[in-house]
Amino acid sequence: MARPLSPDYDKRRENILQHSAELFAEAGYHKASIDQLADASNITKSLIYHYFKSKQDILYHCMLNHVELLRSTAQNCINPEKSGEEQLQHILNQFLKIYETAGARHRILVNDLHQLSPDQKSEIIAIENDITRIFKSLVAHISGPVNSNSGTPQNNLNTARTFLLLSMINWTHTWFDKDGTMTSKELGALVYDIFVNGVANQGKI
Repeated sequence: MARPLSPDYDKRRENILQHSAELFAEAGYHKASIDQLADASNITKSLIYHYFKSKQDILYHCMLNHVELLRSTAQNCINPEKSGEEQLQHILNQFLKIYETAGARHRILVNDLHQLSPDQKSEIIAIENDITRIFKSLVAHISGPVNSNSGTPQNNLNTARTFLLLSMINWTHTWFDKDGTMTSKELGALVYDIFVNGVANQGKI
């Protein structure tokens, strides 16, 4: 008979993931040992295997939980009853709010994706692509038509615009201080203003 899960199983599992993500981000994946991960999570080495199969499994779930949260957040920001501008502003605010406390997970997602198995890596990338498609759909809503003199197809422009927008927010974990003088909501408004005023009704490229 399988061992029943403890009432606080999910809480303990998340505790391991959070502390492991911080250690991976600080020390590096290869330098962080299972013993160190257990110590950081305040549990025994044997108990950590009750929750995860291996160090790679911990890394995988750190990334998986992070990108799944971002995808579900992006999906929940889509509301056909609101304008593209309103939806874009909302999604920027929500993502930057997540990034306030997810710096470690975002850092290992950028630095350690190659440490995963091919199947794990493919799953993470597929979710990232889903997120990109959602952003691109919103960018397409607010982007002006391509100037007739431009040789760049509209879809290509929107792809470039989307990655430029994502680049504006995806690296904020390296410098943004949630306890500083600017809130994540104010930062979101700034990103929105810079991006939208440079793209909406463009028709100049």
